[in-house]
Amino acid sequence: ERETVMFHALSAPADPLYAYQWGMQPSATVAGSGNWLPAYESGATGAGVTVAVVDTGVASGSELPNVVAGWNVLANNANAADDNGHGTHVAGTIAQATNNGVGPAGVASGARILPVKVLDANGDGADTAIITGINWAVAHGADVINLSLGGTGDGGTCAAVANAVASGVAVVAASGNAGGPVSYPAACPGAIAVGATTLGGSIASYSNRGPQLAVVAPGGDNTVDTNRDGYPDGILQWSVFGGSPGYYFESGTSMASPFVAGVAALILEQWRAAAPSDVRGVLTAAARDRGVAGRDDIYGAGIVDAAAAVSRARQLAATPTSAGPSSSPTSPTTTAPTSTTPTGDMAPVVRLAGVTRYGTSAAISGAGWPTSASTVYLTSGNGFADALATGALSGRKNGPLLLADRCALPSDTVDALGRLHPSEVVVVGGTAAVCDTVAEQARALTGATVTRVAGTDRYATSAELSRLGWPNGSAVAYLASATNFADALGGAAQAARADAPLLLTDGTTLSAAVRQELTRLGATEIRVLGGRTAVSDALVASLAGASRIAGADRYATATSGALRGWADGAGTVYLASGTTFPDGLAVGPLAARDGSPLLLVPPCELPATVADALRTLKPTKLVVVGGANAVCDTLLAKMGAAAAAQ
Repeated sequence: ERETVMFHALSAPADPLYAYQWGMQPSATVAGSGNWLPAYESGATGAGVTVAVVDTGVASGSELPNVVAGWNVLANNANAADDNGHGTHVAGTIAQATNNGVGPAGVASGARILPVKVLDANGDGADTAIITGINWAVAHGADVINLSLGGTGDGGTCAAVANAVASGVAVVAASGNAGGPVSYPAACPGAIAVGATTLGGSIASYSNRGPQLAVVAPGGDNTVDTNRDGYPDGILQWSVFGGSPGYYFESGTSMASPFVAGVAALILEQWRAAAPSDVRGVLTAAARDRGVAGRDDIYGAGIVDAAAAVSRARQLAATPTSAGPSSSPTSPTTTAPTSTTPTGDMAPVVRLAGVTRYGTSAAISGAGWPTSASTVYLTSGNGFADALATGALSGRKNGPLLLADRCALPSDTVDALGRLHPSEVVVVGGTAAVCDTVAEQARALTGATVTRVAGTDRYATSAELSRLGWPNGSAVAYLASATNFADALGGAAQAARADAPLLLTDGTTLSAAVRQELTRLGATEIRVLGGRTAVSDALVASLAGASRIAGADRYATATSGALRGWADGAGTVYLASGTTFPDGLAVGPLAARDGSPLLLVPPCELPATVADALRTLKPTKLVVVGGANAVCDTLLAKMGAAAAAQ
C-alpha cells in the first residue's frame, strides 16, 4: 500500500527555496525541524554514501545530479524512471542539489541515489516486487535503503529487511499514515521506523505509532499554514507530477523517512565502519526527546537531530577502541560506570541501564554476553510472571533474557538480537503474553530456531520451564508467588546458585501442574520465598520438606535469601528496584550466571536490612540495574559505603 500523499504545486521563485523548508531549519527556531543547517555548516554532505530509494522510481533532472543507474523491478530492466512523482520527491529530500542557486536543499546532497522502481504509476506494488527491490539494492551497493511505502502485513518483507541489515545496510522505513499501529515493513525487526512531526513539533495526526518506532522527523501537514508564509506546512522538494516538473509540497511519513535516511547517510560519511545497529544507535541517542520523558510509542526516541547525529558519529569514529553503540556494555543503551575505582571507603558501583525496560534488558545482555549467545530467552516486558520463572533456567543454560512487547520487538531488543546472533530463541509464555508475530520477527531477524515454552497458565508455564531445565529431576526446588512479584525477583539467582528450578504458585493453592512437577523432580527440599501474605502457612505446611525464606518485607526477603546462599560473601552484588520489576527480571540470568546475589531497594533509600547485607557480603563490586528513576543516583554512594564498611 502506498503512503497517502498530499501535494501542492509551487512556482519556483528566482531565489533559493530553503526559507520554505521548515524541516531543515535549526531546531532553536523551528520546534519540529530536524536541525539540519548546523550539520551542513559543519561540512557534512553524505559524500561517498549510496542511498537506495525503493519506490516509484526517480526522475532525472539537474536538481538530482547524483542519481546512479538503477533497476525497474516491474519491467525487469534498467529504466527506473518515475511515472508517479512520489519517488522523486523522496529522493529530493535525501539528496536534492544544494547551494546551487535554485530550488530547495537536500539533507545529504553529496550522497548517491540508487533508484529501484517497485511501485507502479498509481503508487501500488506487490510484496514480491518490494522484496526483490530490497534484495537488488543490497546486491548493488546500497549503504542505506529508504522505504516510503507501507502495508498492513509482513508478506515476506521482514525477511528481506533482515537480510539487508545482516548485509550491513541500514533500512529506514515510513511508519504509515493511518494514525494506527506501525505498518510493514517499518514494523519489521531491523527497520528504522520513522514517524512524522508537524512544524510545531507535535506528532502529526496521521502518523502511525507503536513500540517499533525509532524516531520521528519532519513530515508536515498540507492542510495548515501555521507559520503564515503563504504556503502549506508540507515538505518542499523538486519532483515531476503529471508530467510537470516543479517544486511541490507533500506531507506524510513518506516525507519523514527520507529525512532520516539522509541523516543516516551523514552518519555513515563520518563513520564508515558503522553497522546498521550503530546507525540506529546514533539516531536514537542524538534525537531530541518529545512527549513523556524517555522513549515512547508516539515519538520513539524523539525528533531526529541531524547536527547532533553528525557530531556523535564523528566522536565515535574518532574513538580508537570504539566498537559501536550496539556491541559494547558502554554503548548509548548502557549508563557508564558511576564509580570504577575503590576509594578505601567505598566499593565501586556500576549502573546498567537503558532508556526503557527493553533498553535495560539489552544493556544487561551486552554486559554479560558482549559478542554472542547461543540461546536467548524472550519474555513479555509487560506481564512479569513468565520471566520470573525463566531466570533460574536461563541462568543455568547461560543465556540472556530479553524483553518484548506483546506483538512487537522493540528496537533495543532487535539490536540486542542482532548482536547476539543466537542459534536458538526460546519464547516463554503463551500467545496472550508474546504473539506469534514476535516469534516470526525473531526468526526472520536471527535465522535461529525459535521454540515456545508455555503452559495453560503462568503456573503451568513455570512447570514446563522446570521440566526443560531439569529433565533428570532436582532435590531442591524454589517456590514463589506469581502475583507478589517482588519476592520472586531475587529467587532466580538464589535458585541458580542451588542448581534448582523456580516454580510459581498463588497464595493459597498449589496448581496441579506445579504439584505434579514437584513430584517428578523428586524434590525433597522446597524453599518458599516470601512471607505468609505471599504464600500462606497452610500451603507451606502441605508441602513435605518445605521451609520459608522470608523477611519483614520484600527487601528483607531478598537479603535473607542472599545471605543463605552466599554465606561466605560475594564478589559482586546486583541491586534492582523492588517497586518496578522489569529490570530485576532481566538481570536475574546475569546474576545467576555470575554466581552473584540480587538485592532489592526502594527508589531513593537504603533499607537497614540491605545495608547490613552489603556489609556482611563484602562485595568488591556493585552493579545497579535500571535508570535513576528506578534507583536514585543518591543511593549509589550509600551502597558503596555500606559494602566497604568493616
